[in-house]
Amino acid sequence: MVATPHALAGAFASRLARTPRGALVAGVISHLALDRIPHTDYALDNRAAMFADLAAATLVTALLARRHRLAASGALGGVLPDVMVVAELRAGLRVTLPLHHANHTSIEPPVVVGVFTQLATAALLITGLVGPVR
Repeated sequence: MVATPHALAGAFASRLARTPRGALVAGVISHLALDRIPHTDYALDNRAAMFADLAAATLVTALLARRHRLAASGALGGVLPDVMVVAELRAGLRVTLPLHHANHTSIEPPVVVGVFTQLATAALLITGLVGPVR
């Protein structure tokens, strides 16, 4: 999935944590869970899509952090595995890359289905995040 659903899932998962470190871990776990859902990723060399996605993820996280104090830590954890993959690819390393790719489902849906999956996931997470604070 792209950054925005992962950031939202991490922010949502942070509601289960009591500390920033716990929120970060919850975000990473949410990332691994979401990657098991069949989805479509954009190419890493598509800079326009990556910029728009990261900008949306940052904006939504900033807005949510006003309401949920650990949301930023959870959102960071939600995108951290993908950030590490990009860093490893750029540095020519293979530390977490094999595990990350092994966690993805082998089902590759048509682009329309993949995009719908991400939009539906984001909508559900936003609905959950703007609900009552526990």
